[in-house]
Amino acid sequence: MRSLPPALVLLLLLVPGSAAGQGLRGVGFFGGSSESHQIRSYHDDSGAWSGFVGGAWLDVQLPASGWSILAEGGYATRGGTYPVASGFTGKVESDVLEATLAPSRHFDVGFAGAYAYAGPTLEMPVRTRASVDLKPAFSNPASQVFSVTGGAGIELRLPETYAFRLELRHVEGLSADYTGDQGDFKHRATEILVRVGKIRR
Repeated sequence: MRSLPPALVLLLLLVPGSAAGQGLRGVGFFGGSSESHQIRSYHDDSGAWSGFVGGAWLDVQLPASGWSILAEGGYATRGGTYPVASGFTGKVESDVLEATLAPSRHFDVGFAGAYAYAGPTLEMPVRTRASVDLKPAFSNPASQVFSVTGGAGIELRLPETYAFRLELRHVEGLSADYTGDQGDFKHRATEILVRVGKIRR
């Protein structure tokens, strides 16, 4: 496996430092499904590819009421499908490590609430698999990819300071995942997540 790029290491080191300075609003784990595409242009998207995403999150409280920083580290699978020779469908898929740091706004109503966030994501593809016919186009995966992630969800508070969150989010690649004989490819993903954790009431 490749070593972590310096930018990802720095982002992961900033998370506990920020938490210590401001205090935690919440911390927990998440998991869910991901539907992604590989994008060369808006008229040349791949077919959808279904994968999964999971990891850990924490909310670092900010001085302004209702505001926090969502810090998240996780693992995702991304990919796409293409028609190839003889009527078959080829696929490309990647295993990705990712870290997100995003301002988050919370709205509380009794035992429930809602939230939304958006911010930068740093991704590192660690393994790529492609059908034989697609390998020339996806022959050179990037060592790191910059994306933007935005999401919104609802929160249900459970006894003993636990919380359950259901969330929909979008991930848009800003830099190329792959370069090859067909040009550069970025990614786009829509994800449905479940978050479980402890929160400060």
